[in-house]
Amino acid sequence: MAEIPNKKNQTTAIVVIIIIIALLALLITAAVVAVSRIDFSAIEQVVTDIVDTPQPQETEIPAIEPTPPMPSSGAEVRIELDTFVHNATARGDWIYVSDAERDVIVVTRMHNDGIQTELTTIEWSGWWPLISAFEVTEEGDFLFLIRKFLDDVEAYYYVRYHVADSMLTYQNISDPLSFDMDEVWIIDALFDSAGNLFIYLWEEDMVYIVDSAGNFFAQIDVDGFRISHTFRARDGRVFFMGMDPSFEWVLKGIDLNTNALTIPISFHESAMWIWNAYSTQIGSQFDLYVDLEEDGIYRLHGYDIATGELTFLFNWEDTEVLPNWGDVVLFLENGRVAVVQRHSERDRFWSELIIFTP
Repeated sequence: MAEIPNKKNQTTAIVVIIIIIALLALLITAAVVAVSRIDFSAIEQVVTDIVDTPQPQETEIPAIEPTPPMPSSGAEVRIELDTFVHNATARGDWIYVSDAERDVIVVTRMHNDGIQTELTTIEWSGWWPLISAFEVTEEGDFLFLIRKFLDDVEAYYYVRYHVADSMLTYQNISDPLSFDMDEVWIIDALFDSAGNLFIYLWEEDMVYIVDSAGNFFAQIDVDGFRISHTFRARDGRVFFMGMDPSFEWVLKGIDLNTNALTIPISFHESAMWIWNAYSTQIGSQFDLYVDLEEDGIYRLHGYDIATGELTFLFNWEDTEVLPNWGDVVLFLENGRVAVVQRHSERDRFWSELIIFTP
């Protein structure tokens, strides 16, 4: 007789198979849902960034060549000075700038290559000195005309700083000058090569002379001669430039033996208007440098007092360095020109030294 299968076992097997199939279906559905929620754009962006990012490559780094300190000619040196320079002068290949802070005077000596720099700080107790004139002697000493408070007295002082000994000497010269300190400021003063100080007071038409020891020497009435410019010639003497009664430009010096102005020297007849006059160094090619304004163009000339010859040198516009009123212009022995320009911007005051070959 054939064996008949147990119906109960068959039913159980079918139920198990159905459950397994249901679980598989559930797992497949969950996987599909999870995959559908993935942000494939982010994955694509990551892959793109990796592909597009430049990969490191082996490259040869070029050697840095040192910059020469100064080309032989035709170039400019620009140095920013973090001070509002009061005065500047030149002697030989060196440029000296001076400025003052609360209790000190600072003199910076720079070579005309624009690199070598030396700093001298002169301490002087008092309150904010104002430098009206500054010069360097042949021996290297510093000469100043300074207005400041000292011992609760505001006065002008003839000051010498002996560099070799680091010694400061000064002399109050205000009393012999006999003018009202509250109304008059000395803005036109110059040392000659011997250290004598010449002061021209516009308000009084008077020239005062203080000798190299800081003592009052002479007072000279200029007799109505309207002085426009004061300069030092190549022989170290101080001259005054102005117009005579016929409105022609003339030069006058001072005879220290007679304490009087010298006979006027007629300037070149072609000079209609002299914009500015600049001192020269001892032994320079010219006695005087002048800016002549012609049709709005400023032309620099050199002038020889003995011959009366006026030599055109260059147009300032061609140098791209046009000095403003109050800028210091220095003519160096090597033919270069140095200009110290002052700048101000909000609460900042600074200066710039420009050296160029015209």
